Amino acid sequence: MSILNEDIFTNYKVETITVSRSVSVPTRLDPLAELMHDHVEVDYKARYARSTVAFMDFSKGDRRWIDHLIEELTKIGDVYREDKIIMLGWSTAKPRNGKQQTWQKFVDELYADKTLTRQDYSEAQLKHLPVLIRELSKGKRLAGCHELGLREVTSRGML
Repeated sequence: MSILNEDIFTNYKVETITVSRSVSVPTRLDPLAELMHDHVEVDYKARYARSTVAFMDFSKGDRRWIDHLIEELTKIGDVYREDKIIMLGWSTAKPRNGKQQTWQKFVDELYADKTLTRQDYSEAQLKHLPVLIRELSKGKRLAGCHELGLREVTSRGML
């Protein structure tokens, strides 16, 4: 009796499927509509101002887009119950006192401290914004929305 040793992977073909993700830059019209339509990446340049905390320098249009997004996020829980539940949930961002805060308080403080007074955003503050967008994609108003990306640009010519 003869037994043939065959390699079971000899005729095995691997089919790869490449999924390309289209990414757009903000067009500065309507942040929530843009997030519903496509992934949005906002470029920034890190700036260290006499501290170890990096501040984010945006182009004028991108800064305006971020400001509009934060302003709209302060009101997003007013219409739908599902979004209100998310906004009243605990955020990953912690204020200076180290205690937990809700997402609503997080965006309200960003709006009051940074948007209205035109102060610089820090990386530590805005790194939580994509997490909030991901959470709100499970709600009602932004159900199924795409992701927000904050990308650091290292070359000088970009901004």
